[in-house]
Amino acid sequence: VLVQVGDSRTGSAKTRVGSRIEIVPLENPYSKKVGDNLKLQVFFSGATLAETVVFADNRDGDKYSTQKFTTDKDGKLTVKLTTKGVWLIRLVVMQRCVRNCGEADWESFWGALSFGVR
Repeated sequence: VLVQVGDSRTGSAKTRVGSRIEIVPLENPYSKKVGDNLKLQVFFSGATLAETVVFADNRDGDKYSTQKFTTDKDGKLTVKLTTKGVWLIRLVVMQRCVRNCGEADWESFWGALSFGVR
């Protein structure tokens, strides 16, 4: 979750934190307004995640919308911020389980980034 406090816009929103799955804004989402594009990059286990489906959900009061994207070869995508409100960028990565699986055949990794647009 990204939270903006005050009017100062820093580059900290672009900082990778080393999680297994990361959705990293390449620009501060709080510097954007309705109609702007937001560039993002997705990482999995430290590497860019190419050709992966990502969803961008928006909620503004009772209005709800979803956009579907596929990352490019560098794990990048661009989301058009069509309306104000709360945005949730999300994806799931599935991979075959290879150790300590018990009865499981697959592992799922869930990633999300949320922020607001005024």
